[in-house]
Amino acid sequence: MKRRSCRHQTEMNTEHKGPRNVTFGQVAQVALLFGVCGACRRKELHSLKIQDIVQKDEECLIITIPDTKSNIKRVFPVIAKGKAVNGLELYQKFLRLRPETVQHDYFFICYRNGKCTVQRVGIHSFAKMPSVVAEFLNLPNPKEYTAYCFRRSSASLAADSDVDLISLKRLGGWKSFSVAESYIEESVERKKKICRQLLGEKQNEPSTNTLLVTTEATSTTSRDISLIPSSSSGISFGHNSFQGAQNCSFHFHFEK
Repeated sequence: MKRRSCRHQTEMNTEHKGPRNVTFGQVAQVALLFGVCGACRRKELHSLKIQDIVQKDEECLIITIPDTKSNIKRVFPVIAKGKAVNGLELYQKFLRLRPETVQHDYFFICYRNGKCTVQRVGIHSFAKMPSVVAEFLNLPNPKEYTAYCFRRSSASLAADSDVDLISLKRLGGWKSFSVAESYIEESVERKKKICRQLLGEKQNEPSTNTLLVTTEATSTTSRDISLIPSSSSGISFGHNSFQGAQNCSFHFHFEK
């Protein structure tokens, strides 16, 4: 049974917690960072090229995954001011180790004896990285952490953070909502939040309601959308009217 364990945000900190003979190399650190921030598969990390990573400013990287299993291009950021790790600093540190003699443009290259080589990291090496990270963090049964852990951990953390269904679907690049919904259903943090509400615990912040409106569109027609405030403090959308709506987010999903 493959372990599909959720990584906690605090576990992304690279402070050593495991046995002294375990090394947590530069490649694994950056792969963990990109894998969790972008819900990446091992093939996507293996195929990542230097030109797919653009430093937008001093606080953000923009990473593009052009070739995915679902044929949906994904773009995700990596920020410098992360709670657990400075993603931009970690990226720049690894990039500075890149030898000038490298003849290819793949981003991930091997790291041995304190320096990078010209050899590209193999796809099977990415599959072993979650277990290396788990052993470094002194987690139980580290060998059970498989190649899918980065992607599943990313989706699980996002679901625990109360992201909406549309954002979760875009994070993983799934074509349907069913997979994204499964992560929300399995989210322990969400279930704990519901339990607290059922037991009457007061919320410090006002709740935000999310409404998903699905409508039809064809390739030959376009549709202008407008939200019109009504006289009764409601909102009108086409033939639909929403009354007494406060702190609402409207997400419009069009299917051809």
